Parts: sequence; C-alpha cells; structure tokens
Amino acid sequence: MKTITWVKQKLYVSDIRELYTNLITGDKVEKTYRGQYYGNLHPSIHKRLCEEPTENVFEIEEFDGWDFYAGGFNLQDRDLIGSYSCDGDGIVSVELLTDGSIHLNVHGSYLLDLSPNIEEAIEEAKKYIKEEYPGIYEEFLNF
Repeated sequence: MKTITWVKQKLYVSDIRELYTNLITGDKVEKTYRGQYYGNLHPSIHKRLCEEPTENVFEIEEFDGWDFYAGGFNLQDRDLIGSYSCDGDGIVSVELLTDGSIHLNVHGSYLLDLSPNIEEAIEEAKKYIKEEYPGIYEEFLNF
C-alpha cells in the first residue's frame, strides 16, 4: 500500500467543508466553503492560508451511523489511518491500518480481522454489534 500522510474528511461544520489531518505531525488543514485552505502547519500554531495537501492523501468513505476519527490516540500510532465508531464512546470501533488491513476493536482492544474491503468490513462490524451489543445497534445503527 502507498504511504499515507494525509487523511481527508468531508465536513459540514460552520464554514469548514473538508479537514485534512497529517498522520505524522498532527497538523490540520481546513477547506472553507469559499474554497480556501487554512492550516496550522508545524511549527506555527496559528491558522494561515496554505495550499491543499495533494500528495499521499487518503479520503475516507462515509457510512450512515458511523463517525470517523483520523489518526490514533497519539502520533506514535503511525500504522493507523483512523477508526470508525458508531456509539460516540468507541466501545466498538473499526480500525483502518496503513498496510490495508481492517480490524474490529472492542473497548480499545483488538478482537478480529475484518474484510479488507471497507464496505464489507462495516457490514461485518454491524452484524457483530447487532449480536453482541443490541442496545448500541438499536440506538445508532437501526434505521
């Protein structure tokens, strides 16, 4: 799999339409509704007008009922692109790794490998949640 430096997410929060997260530095670049890019690029902590990240970008897919969180819990999680969670607390999460593998985690711990196809992996995770955590399924995924 190619090297992934940036994770691109589509957002509709205030005037932000896209958010890029650098998995190596933690830097963020926001695309506004006007098509401008602003970033707090290392070492600056202030947002400045910048260019759109175009190299080594991974664009996440959106799934109803699932939120995506780019990167890991800290910058040492370099093998992690990010994870999907449906419950807001991350009780059950689907982790995407830079080697192309996809894991199902429960309470932050690895449980099993899922299909390398993200659509299939999300469906497998939904089946697991329906069986093992019916309350979470009913509240967040049963629509």
